Amino acid sequence: MDRGWIDGNITGILLTMIVFSFTAIMVGTVVWARHRARELRHATIRLALEKGQPLPPEILDASARRDTDLGRGVKLLFLGLGLASFLWLMDKHAWPVGLILIALGLGHLVSHWLARPGAPARPGAP
Repeated sequence: MDRGWIDGNITGILLTMIVFSFTAIMVGTVVWARHRARELRHATIRLALEKGQPLPPEILDASARRDTDLGRGVKLLFLGLGLASFLWLMDKHAWPVGLILIALGLGHLVSHWLARPGAPARPGAP
């Protein structure tokens, strides 16, 4: 009995599981780190308010979100352009996958440009 195809399938399944596991670990780590940073920021604000201390304006500044939109937009735009270029060189039919990242980057840039510096922050905005 030839078991060569079984060993190949098991190897492929194991490699796929390892790749997706590492990806899930990386995404989970980033989500946890952002949650922890937000939690610490809220604890700092709460402590300052409990002690009657004035809050620094940069903690509550709405333009901080505006800056992150600009940074994320530029990064996603160029990441999408790089991915589309790479995929075009590798396989001429796969390059439109990069358009997803380009569209996300453009969305962040539009959000940056629409957020007027003098406009009040939306209620419930992070």
